[in-house]
Amino acid sequence: YCVWTDGLNALLGKEMTSDYTKTDMDTLLSMEMKLRLLDLENIQIPEAPPPIPKEPSNYDFVYDCN
Repeated sequence: YCVWTDGLNALLGKEMTSDYTKTDMDTLLSMEMKLRLLDLENIQIPEAPPPIPKEPSNYDFVYDCN
């Protein structure tokens, strides 16, 4: 319900007021602050993302736990 109402509010240009939105915003702001602090410590953040690893040859990830 919250995702739908937030989505409709976003499309209508209204404020998204659910607790999920507030939690997501807090998480994003926290990450941004941590990235800025890394920059202050002269830690280089690469401009390009790391390469995507090759696909596994087998997608059978089921293990027998007996």
